[in-house]
Amino acid sequence: MDYLNNLIESLSGIGDKRKQLYNKLGITNIFSLIHFFPISYIDYQNCIKISNITENFEGCVKVLIIKILSPKYYSKTTIFSLVGTDGADFLYINIFNNKFSAKKLELNNEYYIYGKFSRIGTKVSITSPYFIPTSQENILSPRYKLTKGLTNNIILNNIKSILEYISENNIDIENLPDYIIKKYNLISKLDAITNIHLPIHSTLLEKAKKRLIFEELFILQLGINSIKINKKIKSSISIQDHDISPFIKSLPFFPTQDQEKSIEDCISDMLSNNVMNRMIQGDVGSGKTLVAAAISYIMSKNRYQTAIMVPTEILAEQHFKTFSNFFKPFGISIAILTSSIKKKEKQRLKDQISVGCYDIVIGTHAIIQSDIYFKNLGLVITDEQHRFGVSQRAKLISKGFNPHTIIMSATPIPRTLALTLYTDLDISLIKTMPSNRKQTQTFLISSKKKKRMYNFVKEKMDEGQQVYIVCPSIQENQTNTTNIDDMYDSLSKDYFKNYKIKTIHGKLHSLEKDEIMQDFKQNKIHILIATTVIEVGIDIPNATIIIIENAERFGLSQLHQLRGRVGRGDIQSYCILLSDSKNKDSLTRLKTLKENIDGFKISEEDLRLRGPGDFIGNRQHGLPSLNISNLIEDSSTLMETSVIANKILKKDPYLIDPKHSSLKKSTELLFNSIDINIFN
Repeated sequence: MDYLNNLIESLSGIGDKRKQLYNKLGITNIFSLIHFFPISYIDYQNCIKISNITENFEGCVKVLIIKILSPKYYSKTTIFSLVGTDGADFLYINIFNNKFSAKKLELNNEYYIYGKFSRIGTKVSITSPYFIPTSQENILSPRYKLTKGLTNNIILNNIKSILEYISENNIDIENLPDYIIKKYNLISKLDAITNIHLPIHSTLLEKAKKRLIFEELFILQLGINSIKINKKIKSSISIQDHDISPFIKSLPFFPTQDQEKSIEDCISDMLSNNVMNRMIQGDVGSGKTLVAAAISYIMSKNRYQTAIMVPTEILAEQHFKTFSNFFKPFGISIAILTSSIKKKEKQRLKDQISVGCYDIVIGTHAIIQSDIYFKNLGLVITDEQHRFGVSQRAKLISKGFNPHTIIMSATPIPRTLALTLYTDLDISLIKTMPSNRKQTQTFLISSKKKKRMYNFVKEKMDEGQQVYIVCPSIQENQTNTTNIDDMYDSLSKDYFKNYKIKTIHGKLHSLEKDEIMQDFKQNKIHILIATTVIEVGIDIPNATIIIIENAERFGLSQLHQLRGRVGRGDIQSYCILLSDSKNKDSLTRLKTLKENIDGFKISEEDLRLRGPGDFIGNRQHGLPSLNISNLIEDSSTLMETSVIANKILKKDPYLIDPKHSSLKKSTELLFNSIDINIFN
């Protein structure tokens, strides 16, 4: 394994310039080069006849070179031309400014020619194609991500020399134990690396992919599960009374099965010897707040305080009212702490919180100020967790002695991916919606139907209902999208001049935004024209219509979040997607939203369309970069390797068994790339 740590410049032919080009691709040593996997392959085995080639066809033909034409010279261009035949028709091959490549196509030799062809009448030609001799054993040719100055052949030749050296010197590069390789029918690491770069045929390529995907996800899961197992904190919080039945009986409705299960998960965590660190993940309007209230109820029964942090004052006020209604029969004291509270009142609240006068404290960032003290903080709840940084959550947790924590998220992510992303959290899902909610009807229309849509909106507003209109931008820009300013001018002077219209966007001061949302909640505003600043917000049951302009400009999960702003009560609600796009992918995305209401199904489709990198951002969530596996497409392997990793870590939590030494090194190497020390 020491050979793999040698720097890239140790290879023959790699000087400073080429070293810098490799470094630009993230390749610094031999290990990173052989793990720099191809992004695609040219398959030279499925060739067609020249006569069957159509304009802009991309594929492969097999030809014999029968003529080499004289080069044509222009000011900055030299064209090398050759003629090939498949025995019936001719192919004209043109190569620009590459004498070396043209010379590789030798007269009277046969080649596979791959690329995009053009046809003018009966004349078929190709420019600067990929090609290999038909005598070559490897007819699957790898294509790598390149940077200017570093060609596909340079990378491949360097990898070939590495593999030859490993083979000739019997260097062991295996990092999986024999029992794992045999049990899961995997090929060796050397065979996998060889066949990922130099596949002789598709069967060996698939075996190589299977081995390398398994290995990458297995090592990822070893690291993730090690963090969970080895970083469990012992709890000093004593829960003597966890009877939730009085609280449940006091509710005017029955909790859903998922809500009950989430409450049970939290209670089970708190009764263990470890600190609870759980995420309650549920779709918009699924009832996560009830779970938070139920666990807060248990904490107050056991004489512990609960702190709930939310991103906005108006959301804090909403939670304060909701919790006050929940706990009216029980005499549980609740305080609200926000930055707008007057200094004298705030000091009074701080003093009372510090001596335990309040069981539950709900607040914004004001709750994490250095002069806020709790007498006996036992539970910390963060709502809309993605709106807070890790350091902000840590500050709140530090106000107690290892309190239990609940994080609530309304961003649906498939469970297998969520378990991978949130390495330090246990996860409860709430999928079922409360029974009193009517499903929001979703429509996809073009701008030609705007007048009809506005007539429908007027009818609903005349019945007392309210409307959101979401625009992609605030002011006019060069993207030809609808903007808030123009929309306000148009609607207030024309269609809706007799209605109260307001705008809201991210450039406004937070207090001004809260004031506008408060007015909207009190029905002082009929139409609220907004950017995605309303994506996360308060419940306004009277807002029943959301119109999303240029809907193709938004991500699928984001559109679903915006749709969640309506349908918060028992009135029928509507989401209208406005788009004139003809783009196939955009229309697929919008039709998916139109036909689905389940946020988890929508997020799965969004991940499929965009890929996990675009959807979540590896660095944003602290995941190591993956070279070959896909967290969505390979989800079954992800789950399988998680089970295997857990079994191993239960017996050998620090991987000190000699047969796991290579596994330990590989896991440490992967997680060191994101500055996480595993097994320490």
